Amino acid sequence: MRGVYLVILVALALSGSVLIAGCTAPNTAKTSPSPSPSPSPAAEQHDPLLQNYVNSLHVALGQGTKLNGWQVNWKNNSAVNVQVQKEDAVLNRNVTENQTITRFSSIDEATRYVDSLNRTGYVITTNVTSVETKLYQGITGAPPTVYRDYVQIKLLGPTYNNIKQINDIVVLQSVSLAKT
Repeated sequence: MRGVYLVILVALALSGSVLIAGCTAPNTAKTSPSPSPSPSPAAEQHDPLLQNYVNSLHVALGQGTKLNGWQVNWKNNSAVNVQVQKEDAVLNRNVTENQTITRFSSIDEATRYVDSLNRTGYVITTNVTSVETKLYQGITGAPPTVYRDYVQIKLLGPTYNNIKQINDIVVLQSVSLAKT
């Protein structure tokens, strides 16, 4: 039973650090990764706001820590998959994140998409000072008018999943922890 409480504490601590501190921690990696080049053809143009969001995410996740891995794979001009690997020295865990980030043509379209997803087992949070809201405000100059963050924590693993809507951007995020 004590182990379950420890896993819950670790999951909550990581969730809090992601939501409040931008998921920063010291890292002992000896190499500093750089963003992977997109496998998309050079002529393909990506949505400028989404491109700025991804670039800003890379900076935010790299603050105070060295990332072990950062890979960006553009699905099309308005959807991208970002994979991140890092060590969290505070929790003594390896952290792996997978984010699919999509920019919709309107807030209403993004809202309809989020509403269509199966959110069974998710709890909504309203952390308006999250990394994502700060990134959005930094890019657009204004805070988002719509912010929803659904969180699902699984104690086995432990892992957690998020469904986030930041105006017309939707982030589907999966984070897993493993002992270092």
